[in-house]
Amino acid sequence: MLGIILCNNNKFLTPLINGNCLLIHWYNILSNKCSNVIIITSNYNHLVIKTIMGENVNIFNNINIIKTINYNLAIIVNTDYIINNIDFNVIDKIKDNYFGAILNWNKIPYILIYKKEIENIILNNDFINNKHLFIEENNSELILNVNNNNDFNNYLISLNNSNKIYIKGTLIIVALYIGNIDQEKLNSSIQCLENLRKYYPDEYIIIVDNNSPNQLWIETANKLNMKIIKNTNEYYRFEAGAYNLALKYYKADRYLCIQHNINFNSRIPYELDYDKPDAYIFGNINMLCMNNDGLNIINRYLTFLNMGHWNGEYIAVYCCFYCNHLMMEKLLNIHLFDLVSNKKILSEVYERLIGTFLFRILNTAKFIDQSIFNKIFFNQQ
Repeated sequence: MLGIILCNNNKFLTPLINGNCLLIHWYNILSNKCSNVIIITSNYNHLVIKTIMGENVNIFNNINIIKTINYNLAIIVNTDYIINNIDFNVIDKIKDNYFGAILNWNKIPYILIYKKEIENIILNNDFINNKHLFIEENNSELILNVNNNNDFNNYLISLNNSNKIYIKGTLIIVALYIGNIDQEKLNSSIQCLENLRKYYPDEYIIIVDNNSPNQLWIETANKLNMKIIKNTNEYYRFEAGAYNLALKYYKADRYLCIQHNINFNSRIPYELDYDKPDAYIFGNINMLCMNNDGLNIINRYLTFLNMGHWNGEYIAVYCCFYCNHLMMEKLLNIHLFDLVSNKKILSEVYERLIGTFLFRILNTAKFIDQSIFNKIFFNQQ
């Protein structure tokens, strides 16, 4: 069976409660049954999808490509909607008795199953003149656990309205990944944690471990009374994935979000406004520092967040920032940390997303002085 996934708009990036985005969710469902799965989308989306899913995924910009593919039966799905499971056993029964089936349920646009013989009817959308070839199915045994489109919004709202642990004062979220580095670099990592606790002796510190191969730092973190959360999700990683996970469970008056290899030389001295959104970013850079492919991904993510395109805003260097609860509420309300972040380039994209969002809210950029910290580079992927 050939699986065909239509990505007509930005919804394919929508995060789901199982940790996948919508496109990956559909791809996994079809891959279990189909010998070949292709994605149909605009050229504009190709780079974003390959960045998320890898170079081996088959992406085309025109559905007419199916004319060149050898198959007996095909299933077309649309990533605008979510279905938890398809009962392929029922579909197998249908294909023995019908040329195809237009499947409707809950007023959601169809999933289409058809045989190669009527390919031209499918490509020409000529269903009205060929209704005798199809059945309409509204049977719960065919599609299991169907959810309508409102479930997306309900899920996203639930992320912010769940019973989170409230931390009075500052919550520090540390995104950590330590690979198979040498002892000197491991010692530097531990020193960063020790200095963080030195300058923030009473604050609640959460380390989100992005599945580090090296676990020799844990003893130090425990001694420093730092809470550790394990992030094993392969699609939500790096800084954004770490922040996303921690913010599902905690809320606070202020937030300091950093990489583990930020080495503090002193405490941040700035007071945040309590009456309106406020934030400071690390670094003082407003250059793109990425090629056109990188800019394409930035603009794709910004478009998904209804933020237009990047316009030279300052970058939240290393994805590190310090903000009050009013600013964090705005970041969560647009679901900025819910987008896939499973590649190094997407970590760099997030530097621009965070910086752009904060700049547009504040209409300026506020920087943490470079004397307060230094970054230790490990050259890890």
